[in-house]
Amino acid sequence: MNDLYARRFAPYELRDLPFYWGAYEPEAGKTDELRLRKTAELVPAESHRDQKEHPLCWHLVQPQWLMSKPPSEVESLQVGRIRRECAAFADLIGKWDVVNEAVAMPDVQAPTNPSRDSVQGLGESSF
Repeated sequence: MNDLYARRFAPYELRDLPFYWGAYEPEAGKTDELRLRKTAELVPAESHRDQKEHPLCWHLVQPQWLMSKPPSEVESLQVGRIRRECAAFADLIGKWDVVNEAVAMPDVQAPTNPSRDSVQGLGESSF
């Protein structure tokens, strides 16, 4: 399969796996890690350190179960999720866009947006 991947996708740098939290973990603790791992393994091993994925935090695709949580809990869950995925895929993915559209996030007009509310302070946090 690596040869097929190389012929079809490598020339175009198409290596974007769907780590959008709402789809990746639709139920708390039940992730799509196995499917994404199998897909990431199609990338030739010599390209793993150059593989870049995103996003681990994006205000537009959040799990429904997160929506009612207070910002302090969302921040803790978000940081935990970022660390969990980075560790789980460290052998396959060398780079991450952790926060997608961070510049736009503070201006998002949404009635409830726990990722936006919690991420506003994350710029000062360390991962």
